[in-house]
Amino acid sequence: MTQSMSLSLRNRSLLTLDRRAVIVSILLSVGAIVLAVGIWRPDALGIKTASPPNISTPIASSAATASQETPDQLLVKLRSSGFEQSEVSHADGQFVLVVEVGKDFRNEEIALELKRADGSVIAEMSVPAGMPVQSQEVNLQAGQYTLSVINHAAWVCTITVQ
Repeated sequence: MTQSMSLSLRNRSLLTLDRRAVIVSILLSVGAIVLAVGIWRPDALGIKTASPPNISTPIASSAATASQETPDQLLVKLRSSGFEQSEVSHADGQFVLVVEVGKDFRNEEIALELKRADGSVIAEMSVPAGMPVQSQEVNLQAGQYTLSVINHAAWVCTITVQ
């Protein structure tokens, strides 16, 4: 009788260990799936992560960058035939210039120049290969500006700042 009780207790402890192992395996699998799918976002939990280096030349002054307010955005789309809109406008002051690159260019780096109406270059901006979007904070006064692709002289977007 004691031998059968001993076997019964041993079987129960093995079943308990098996259940624990199954639960741990399930939890680890779910955790791996969540991380792989990208549902877990450290920034949502307040964990600071390293951001990729900004390879573009900053246009905004350090005082404007220190501002707590989020500036407006101006979206400019670049496609295989040039800029989707040849002319865009925005209010003067600080805003974020966002360049969205079409799928045709995602394998190459795109170099852009932002110029005043007199042709003087304000800044150069590059969209690294593999990145669909690049943005840069700008602080522009009223006037005409052009955003052009350096290797494609005909691809120009006129920005009217009012």
